[in-house]
Amino acid sequence: MKTINKKTKTAALFLSSLFLINCSGNEERTVVNKSLIPNAKFDSFAARHGIEEAREEQDFYVISTTSKEQREAIQEEISHLAHEAKKCGGFTSSTEEEILEISKVLKEQNILNNSFDHSTFRAPASNELISTINQTLTTANVKKSVDLLVSQGTRSAKSRTPNKPIEAFVEHINKSLEGGKLAYTLERIKHRNTNQDSIKVQIVGSEKPESILILGGHIDSTSGFFGGGDAPGADDNASGSSVVLESLRALVFSDFKPTKTLEFFWYAGEENGLLGSKEIARSYRDAGKNVEAVMQLDMVMFPGNGDIIGLTTDYTNVELTKVVEDLTTLYVGSPVARFKCGYGCSDHASWHNNGFKTVFPFESTFDRSNKNIHTKRDVIDSRSSMEHALKFSKIAVAFLIEMSGR
Repeated sequence: MKTINKKTKTAALFLSSLFLINCSGNEERTVVNKSLIPNAKFDSFAARHGIEEAREEQDFYVISTTSKEQREAIQEEISHLAHEAKKCGGFTSSTEEEILEISKVLKEQNILNNSFDHSTFRAPASNELISTINQTLTTANVKKSVDLLVSQGTRSAKSRTPNKPIEAFVEHINKSLEGGKLAYTLERIKHRNTNQDSIKVQIVGSEKPESILILGGHIDSTSGFFGGGDAPGADDNASGSSVVLESLRALVFSDFKPTKTLEFFWYAGEENGLLGSKEIARSYRDAGKNVEAVMQLDMVMFPGNGDIIGLTTDYTNVELTKVVEDLTTLYVGSPVARFKCGYGCSDHASWHNNGFKTVFPFESTFDRSNKNIHTKRDVIDSRSSMEHALKFSKIAVAFLIEMSGR
């Protein structure tokens, strides 16, 4: 194996990815994070996969791959190691141009966060409409949706029938919203890089339809990179998907008239590299859409810190995180605890990487989150709490109404 100890300007771009395939011309390179394969274990890893050339760049190995089979074998082992560490969604496939664009955007986002002035921040005020709508949210509806998704078996984007759970959930969405007061459109979004569809529901704003607020969660589940094995995915992420729907349902049946456009997403292929959200966020950026705020819900059913709500500090916007903290105090009454994922741990990273403001409330701090994800044990059990999950629906409803009025 040829190792080149050369620092390049692209090395820092991968600081929050598990691995990334980079294709330029006929060259194909896989970037592997040293946190998953330390220096002492890299030689044996290279021997297992027939790696003939790699170079070391700061916290990463950049590996030259010669075939699809070799590349997929490397990805499978990295995915396995990541799942053992309970990390998910922290890898993407990008072209050289995309990498450079993302690097520029990340710098801009850091500047924006660092310039946030708490002294001029307008804290949310109590809103009777939010309290009224939140009273219509039910744990029974959340559990019904979780049960439906779990009953579909694995929801992996790499399964033989990746859209079977999508079809079932589309029917469930329409049935849940039947007879509501707000008009909506529903579409299934097809993707280039996965056979699984994402789902989108849109409610057009009455005064500022060009301004968009987004609430989303990923609908797929996994027990490995290739989707093999039983993956009920109750917490990861039937829970977040169900809370997105319950929030939407409550708004559709309420007297709320959104001034801005509301969009609700159930993303495909998050577990295999943020596949659906990456394409969607990129298309919104390319179209110049005015997305003002994005909230991600991924794992909300396991109260690992008791009553505490986690707030992710990386790949998120400081101001929106402060808004959510205040809304949690107002409408849930739970304390919050900030934590760092350390990588692009869910679909909010796709939006953040494309220059949009994001926020990611989580079931706990990262170190106390559900350790059964990505296994057949990710089911509803005695540790699950629909009451805890419902807190996130209250937060989401409050967030969309608050941001619609700003």
